[in-house]
Amino acid sequence: MAVSKFVELFEEKLKKNNMGETFSFNDYLNELNTLTPTKDISKLGLAYDLTDEEIFDYSKECILRNLINNTDFKKESKFSLEIIFKVYEFMKKTTYSPDLLAESFILLHSSKCNGKWHNFKAFFEHFDCHIVKREDFEYYDELKSLFESILKIDYFKSTVIDSVKNLYAKADFNFSHLELVMLNCGLESLLGFAGKNKIYVNVQQFLHIKKNRRFKWFLDEEKNIVFNLEFIRLIFHETVHVVLRSNTKDLNSSSPFLDKKKPQQPIISEKDLLELGLKTEIKVFHGLLNLLDSFETGELNVPLCAQFVEDFLANKQVDFNLEKSQCKTFRELDFLKMALDYRPRESKRFF
Repeated sequence: MAVSKFVELFEEKLKKNNMGETFSFNDYLNELNTLTPTKDISKLGLAYDLTDEEIFDYSKECILRNLINNTDFKKESKFSLEIIFKVYEFMKKTTYSPDLLAESFILLHSSKCNGKWHNFKAFFEHFDCHIVKREDFEYYDELKSLFESILKIDYFKSTVIDSVKNLYAKADFNFSHLELVMLNCGLESLLGFAGKNKIYVNVQQFLHIKKNRRFKWFLDEEKNIVFNLEFIRLIFHETVHVVLRSNTKDLNSSSPFLDKKKPQQPIISEKDLLELGLKTEIKVFHGLLNLLDSFETGELNVPLCAQFVEDFLANKQVDFNLEKSQCKTFRELDFLKMALDYRPRESKRFF
């Protein structure tokens, strides 16, 4: 219902041949309210046991319902047809592809976030992505091997399980079922996101570490340490989202808005309302690491980071010393609350 009405209203406006024409999601909500006597247009679950093809198909209704039930989005819900044209095209597509599945997760997660108008504009315009194959990315094998090593680490698995249990009181998961999918995405601030038994990684950040001129004065060995540590951080962040959704059996669940099934002491104060990936990062690293800016300025204690990575991958007991690392940290309040690892970019956002 939500999808067909969205397409209908969008195409009515398209007839005016003016891509600057405004589409109001609040007006769209009012139209939906007239279609059902019960006005039941609340958020929908997205069953974890669906096939990939079904996830892509059913996610469309979930995405639109998420948006019109998102109080932050409803405050600034007017966009030009040009801005949301890719969303319209996505809603009309019926032939499944792995790229479209990845895009459905980006829209699913971002549709629930506490963003501003410019955040949603970025998601709507740049959510398109393409799965990367081995021949497309020279560091494919390097990331794949590192991912497989991480899944064997006892500290990694126990930390993920404990983080999910703290929120949901249940955290059963077979880590051997977890897959890594690499892709290119137009959202520059997007590092990765969770899918069904999959972690999607935007390779642009990791190519940036290896190749960007901002790091030209550093040795390859130093770049490799930052490359590895940033990837380890990302996998911690996104794995908890996969495990949470696997246990709730709902791919449309969202940790900041999920009722706790059992009263338990949160990792940090409940009032901070951090999403689960951020909570887990703080638990592991004692802060939200801004590795790239710290590395660029020469402040990052690379030998300390190297020792942490070495001990972690050797399955040894580890405790990241944030103070001695001299790593800048992002502020918690600057992160959007969602299952996308979407890093703040402006330098003023760290301290």
